[in-house]
Amino acid sequence: MKAEAEKEAAILKADGEAQAIRTVQQALTARGYTSPSESHILPVIIGDSHEAILKAEDMRRKGFYVLPVRPPTVPEGTSRLRLSLTASLTEADVERLIQAL
Repeated sequence: MKAEAEKEAAILKADGEAQAIRTVQQALTARGYTSPSESHILPVIIGDSHEAILKAEDMRRKGFYVLPVRPPTVPEGTSRLRLSLTASLTEADVERLIQAL
């Protein structure tokens, strides 16, 4: 019985994470960002390296741990933010993240 409950909890947790990913990706697309990913790690293409740094700093001030990814890690002109979504995010967290972007 305990194993079944744990399995059901894991499924619900995974469903919640998948929903959070879809919600954030839809919001990014609506705001004109490109986020080419199908996993819980979402790159948000900013383009300019300096702009990516500024946006990451702004996100950190708003309470989100977001890192910029810049050349030479990615090609010039494709600097991005790296978002890593987890199943522990609440709907309120996701909404706050979307508003911060």
